[in-house]
Amino acid sequence: MLMQQFFTKIIAWARVLSLEMRGVFLAACKQGIDKITDPELAETIAFRRAVNFASQLPHDHIIIASDCESLIKKLQSRVTDRSNIGIIIEDIKKVVCTSTVAFSFIHVNRCCNKAAHVLARSADRLSESVWLHVPPEFLWSTFCNDMTD
Repeated sequence: MLMQQFFTKIIAWARVLSLEMRGVFLAACKQGIDKITDPELAETIAFRRAVNFASQLPHDHIIIASDCESLIKKLQSRVTDRSNIGIIIEDIKKVVCTSTVAFSFIHVNRCCNKAAHVLARSADRLSESVWLHVPPEFLWSTFCNDMTD
């Protein structure tokens, strides 16, 4: 399952966490985005990053989970979004439609995104970090706790 969320203050951080349904770690990505203070905008930008990142992974089906229910509803809607994030929503939909990967977007409670939130809080600069097959050390305890819950 690919999970992504945003931690928003003055700087918002995208985080993407990829797990197989069995709980095997596949990949993670985090990237800072400067001066985003609107949580829904930050979440949408992170979601676009998650879709772009996931489309490069060698999988046929990717599930992207978010605790931002309004964003999930907008992405699942067939209606053109005319809100301030509409252009990004349409960009995400375009990537999904042209990708060879089948995407599903689901809403989850915040408690189901612990590892993704830890990944976001770990960001300390605007550069991008990517991990494949082995999670970063700072994520191990959260990852292991999620597996036993």
